Amino acid sequence: MYRRNNKGTYLLYAILLVLAWGAAIAPMFSFYFPSVAIGEQLYHVQEFIAGRIPYRDFFTRDYIGYLFPLSVYFLFFPMTSASVWALALLLHALTSLGIATSCYLITRSWKMFFLAVLTAGTAGWCWNWNGHGLYEQSIYLPVYSFWIALMIAGIKSNTADCWYFAACLLGVLCIFDPN
Repeated sequence: MYRRNNKGTYLLYAILLVLAWGAAIAPMFSFYFPSVAIGEQLYHVQEFIAGRIPYRDFFTRDYIGYLFPLSVYFLFFPMTSASVWALALLLHALTSLGIATSCYLITRSWKMFFLAVLTAGTAGWCWNWNGHGLYEQSIYLPVYSFWIALMIAGIKSNTADCWYFAACLLGVLCIFDPN
């Protein structure tokens, strides 16, 4: 049976995606620093950038793996509430893209890809889950989601390249997060 590719349908999906994500992130504009944990992390990043050594010059209750990516980010961008918001938005978008990639690899359907992006993108910012915030888990979730996608791609394609990249991502996760 002949299937016609309808580009208008994909355009409609893209417009719905942008509108749903816009509605999901619009309340984030009213926050400066919605959690004490974010302020604590930013203080630790500021101390780390200043050259102080964790656990010797300052104490943190978290594993220090999140300091490295945040320090690199804040070397290029000023440490303001807008840049923290933009980083949280970027990390949540990358996480939803990784989840959607996994869904596409399993189903091979672009409709499921758009549905997964829509679902992961809007549900990830639910206020009950503190999706508006930037936590150390926010930094690792994109890596986890793409690690899962690479594992699925490795199983589906049966090539070693996907497994090598997945092993590299697993190494990054082990370095930055001991759990």
